[in-house]
Amino acid sequence: MNCEETCTCYASHTVNVDQMCDPYSGTCTCNSYWTGQTCEEDVNECTNANICESVSNSGCHNKEHGYECACLRGFVKDDADKCVEGLFTLHFAV
Repeated sequence: MNCEETCTCYASHTVNVDQMCDPYSGTCTCNSYWTGQTCEEDVNECTNANICESVSNSGCHNKEHGYECACLRGFVKDDADKCVEGLFTLHFAV
């Protein structure tokens, strides 16, 4: 089987755009962020309950090409990339 003729993978979702699939079987070689027969399905890393465990006061936000441990409401990231209680300044009209 010739990969050039049978490969239907999403090139940008594969490990190597120069060889997107197995040259014999035509099976796509998806990178770690994608799955499916043609690498069309985004992997939801947030199904791993412990993925943001190292960042206190955060929750997982799934994104294309990965995930983000975003601070929960009321918290902001500090210079050390930790979620700390946010300081809010109230502005009143005078």
